[in-house]
Amino acid sequence: MYGYYALLPMVEVLYQAVDFAQQDWISYGTTEHIVNHSFMAVFTFVGGAGATLGLVFALLIFSNNRAYRLIALASLPLGMLNINEVLLFGLPIIFNPRLILPFILAPVVNTIVSYFFVSAGWVSPPLTGMSFSSPVFINAWIVTQGDFNASLLQLFNIMLSCLVYTPFVLLLNRNTSAKTIMFSSLDTTYSRRAEEAYTLSDDRVGQLVNAQKQQQELETQLNAFSDKEFCLEYQPQICRITGQVVGCEALIRAMDKYGNLYYPAAFLPAFDQAGLMKDIDRWAVIQVVHDLKVAIAEGWAVPTSVNLTPATILDQELMKQLTSYISRVGEYVHVEITEESLLKSSEQVAASLNELHKVGAKIYIDDFGAGFSSLSYLTLFDIDAIKIDRSFVQTIEHIKGQKVFNGLISVAQDLNLAVVVEGVETESQLERIPLRNHLSIQGWYYSKSIPLKALREYVAQRRVVAAEEELEQPELRFT
Repeated sequence: MYGYYALLPMVEVLYQAVDFAQQDWISYGTTEHIVNHSFMAVFTFVGGAGATLGLVFALLIFSNNRAYRLIALASLPLGMLNINEVLLFGLPIIFNPRLILPFILAPVVNTIVSYFFVSAGWVSPPLTGMSFSSPVFINAWIVTQGDFNASLLQLFNIMLSCLVYTPFVLLLNRNTSAKTIMFSSLDTTYSRRAEEAYTLSDDRVGQLVNAQKQQQELETQLNAFSDKEFCLEYQPQICRITGQVVGCEALIRAMDKYGNLYYPAAFLPAFDQAGLMKDIDRWAVIQVVHDLKVAIAEGWAVPTSVNLTPATILDQELMKQLTSYISRVGEYVHVEITEESLLKSSEQVAASLNELHKVGAKIYIDDFGAGFSSLSYLTLFDIDAIKIDRSFVQTIEHIKGQKVFNGLISVAQDLNLAVVVEGVETESQLERIPLRNHLSIQGWYYSKSIPLKALREYVAQRRVVAAEEELEQPELRFT
């Protein structure tokens, strides 16, 4: 990365060339030893390795990144002494592939142009030894025995290197300026501000490179889903006693142009990292309300659960919008929140839950028992139901697992809470779940998530099956 050290194998030759040039000039009034150590110091590496004084001015003039401009400003005094470590490690230039080409090209251009001017006799050749870290403009005047044109040549070289670096600074602008990714299906966008693009300028190089990599990976993941169509599928919830569909859960999916479905695990982590979960929640609520209005008009609607994240629950303005939507079909909406939401500001959470209750929605705690479980939540907040996490169902065939599961059912029954058991996949698991009017089953044993049209057919089918079973075994109807 250091031009001086790259030239170490030739330093002795370059130093000797200064002496030869001086001797030639005294003896003949001319010299062929133009490219010597002083030539490289004052004309090639203006600002340090890579002729980075030009980069400093390019950043100050053209960069729209405040952090970059501050680094350039801090680099300017040192750059006038051909010291550029601030740029090398602060910008950084090291490990920055976008700046490799101009970093090499700028000193090459400076060398060619300077050789042309000196060999043409327009600028005197460097005849005096001079350190690489000598002041710009003054050093050129000294090594050329007081030729003012040498200082002008330095200024010209700075302008040339600035021109070399400018397209790459503009490229940095495009990579670090406000970047927008459009999700037309969700009617939302992701925008990354320039100051948010990478970590602050005082980060270490490794941390900065890692942050840039993470940001690029995030944007790659988001771009991969920007052209996909988002939709909802619904997983039915079945009453053990009647066998009918008593509810369903709305689950988001992404579909590509070939009809392939992508499940939440493939895209929600990236959306969460990008701060887009509130947009997802808003879209889901609007879609659920729309689908419920269709189902109500067709006469087969069932209560539908929609998930809201903690960020949404705590956003009072957004909650006002959502409750306004939900109010149109409030009695059919069940809002699922995680136990994590209840760990937030209790006053804000309680206010949001109260607003939802006002429009007729019911509140479910999703994945109950799997996260930050506390029975105190069931008394502190106005909760209507719990959804028992699938992890309890997976251990229900063991004695201890059965006891824990039955304990949760008993607590819910004592508190007059409805229960949805998630993740039921086998008949053996189903048989170990007690028959209760307030309990319903959601899992692959009955059905995977299905589109709205298929849900309508499934609801009708379950009604027929339930009617047949009631005729055959009426004694099963008990509490």
